[in-house]
Amino acid sequence: MALRSLTTQVNEGSLQMSENQMFVEVFGPKHHGRVRGYGGGVTATKLWGSSSSKMNDLEKRLQESEQMRLEANAKANAKVELLEEQVIQLKDLLEERSTQMEQQAIRVEALMAQMMVYMTPREARQKEEDRTTLSENKMDDFDKLIEIARAKVYVRGQPIRRLGFYMVQGLLARKLSKGTDIYPNWAIDNAMKNENYIHIIDFKIGQGTQWISLLRRLAARPGGAPHVRITGIDDLVSEYARGEGLGAVGRQFAMISEKFNIPIEFNGVPDFAQNVTRDMLHVRPGEALAVNLAMLLHLIPDESVDVNNPRDGILRMVKSLSPKVVTLIEQESNTNTTPFYHRFVESLEYYLAMFELIDDYSRFRSDVHRINMEKNCLAVDMVNVVACEGNERVQRHELFNKWKFRLTSAGFSQYPLSTFFNCEIKKVLGSHSKHYTLPEKDGALLFGWKGRNLISASAWH
Repeated sequence: MALRSLTTQVNEGSLQMSENQMFVEVFGPKHHGRVRGYGGGVTATKLWGSSSSKMNDLEKRLQESEQMRLEANAKANAKVELLEEQVIQLKDLLEERSTQMEQQAIRVEALMAQMMVYMTPREARQKEEDRTTLSENKMDDFDKLIEIARAKVYVRGQPIRRLGFYMVQGLLARKLSKGTDIYPNWAIDNAMKNENYIHIIDFKIGQGTQWISLLRRLAARPGGAPHVRITGIDDLVSEYARGEGLGAVGRQFAMISEKFNIPIEFNGVPDFAQNVTRDMLHVRPGEALAVNLAMLLHLIPDESVDVNNPRDGILRMVKSLSPKVVTLIEQESNTNTTPFYHRFVESLEYYLAMFELIDDYSRFRSDVHRINMEKNCLAVDMVNVVACEGNERVQRHELFNKWKFRLTSAGFSQYPLSTFFNCEIKKVLGSHSKHYTLPEKDGALLFGWKGRNLISASAWH
């Protein structure tokens, strides 16, 4: 009450006194050994302890903290020593593995080199021989080397094993595709016998290796090699599969030019086929033009999907270039506009023949290479044919009689087939299996398996 009274007087201005003076006036002056506000008998030492006790507690805590720090450092040093020892062991192990991988790489490289020898016509190795067909290669030895390679490569193994896996798969695909690769080479070579300036437009250039055989024959001409221009069209899908852009294809042709001593000029067109225009192809006056349409047109929408009909549009554009020869290779299957049920049955029969062909070639049904080839090369196409409709169905195959109608409507005429050429291709196919068939129908060669036609090949001008 006294403190409140003093506060009121100060506030009213009748008394001048500070807060500390009011506190002393009410509670009295400070006495040694007492704590104001806690009553009698309470001292500062009893309430907060002595300063010496506080120092002792603080010193004890510092000592405990230092001890914990020393123990933590000791444990950390032990872990560092253990890690250093493990790093040394790991380094030794990596060096050992690296040596093993280098040795394995040398073995695989030698093996691949051997296989490439057998995959290349003998004239590249023996100049005195003048034959270039695959039937002259040592295919039995090649098959043995493939079996050896299969035991050394694995898709989930070390990098060199994974690389070897896809190299072997590529070699298998190369052998299986020999028949369809040979046709454009021979047809263009036959059409360009007396030409000194040749321009090849490939609407699906891929790796570009399909032209090696032709370039070798052109380089061996008695009167000297012609000047060859190659325009390669490439979309993002092909670029992804190849792993590089068209620059890689150009570098390969540069090496072929130097190796075979033939002038080669490469022009890359990075775009989808239906987007290509005349100006992008840079056709020059005085050069003989060849156009290759291999496994392409069935991927281009026709009038049933797009009112602009890009499929026939490409044919009309190519015809306007006045090519000396056009080669067409397509799957002999009717899946474009047929109703679903008939499309399903057609796909079933077609891909059954393809699976049997690969099964016969692979020899072992559990072979991982066969499985991978079927999964990546056939299954994707087959699922698209059966599962998709409208714009989503990009696999739209047609039979040769339909392709013939499209090309004749665009103004093309069929290029006559060579009997000698047909016999040579039959030798290539017969060198591997008696079940391959190659009948001629309506001016086209039909590559088949056990009587089921699988691929049509024809030439036009």
